[in-house]
Amino acid sequence: MTDLGIIQRRLRGYWFVDGFQEIAGGTALAIAGALAVAGSITGNDSLSAAGVYALALAALPAAVAIRVAKRQVTYVRTGWVRESKTASLVRLAVAIVWTIIATPLLVAYLRGGALNTGWALAAMGIAIGVGAGSQAWLTGTRRFYVQAIVFPLAGLATALAGLDFRTGFATMILTGGVSLLATGAFALRKYLRANPAADIEAVAP
Repeated sequence: MTDLGIIQRRLRGYWFVDGFQEIAGGTALAIAGALAVAGSITGNDSLSAAGVYALALAALPAAVAIRVAKRQVTYVRTGWVRESKTASLVRLAVAIVWTIIATPLLVAYLRGGALNTGWALAAMGIAIGVGAGSQAWLTGTRRFYVQAIVFPLAGLATALAGLDFRTGFATMILTGGVSLLATGAFALRKYLRANPAADIEAVAP
């Protein structure tokens, strides 16, 4: 890769340098997944529904919390930067690819179970993993490769375990959420160690 390509990756990756996105997203997924797993195990549909609502309702507060955290923690240490259009497009592309793959599988299953559940769970895990791997490559953020491994493994594990679709998918989301939360916390700890509070005055406007 040329020096320009390396610089472009670093610029795209700056938005993810502090791990806040993973902490917020991982927390939301972990809570939603835990509720969905509990609902599936106990047969309480209200818990599963609560997980879906929690995930949907958490989107806006999480986005606000991330931006506030960046202003209070990141930008005063290593400078302000607008989220690159490429980073936004990467997330959009990942979401579109995942939706294109996942939606037909889910619809087929819900219409009559004609779909092989194990194959569907494995395919979903792989689809999410491919998206995470693409994000890692495009942003130069190597820790995203962890998700590129975790989600496919979770999908394959739930498939081999013979779990029903609802329980398997909830387990995959829970596992992925915990993984995101862990990598985000690791990234934030590493970032704060590399940019201690004592250095704030040097970069503060």
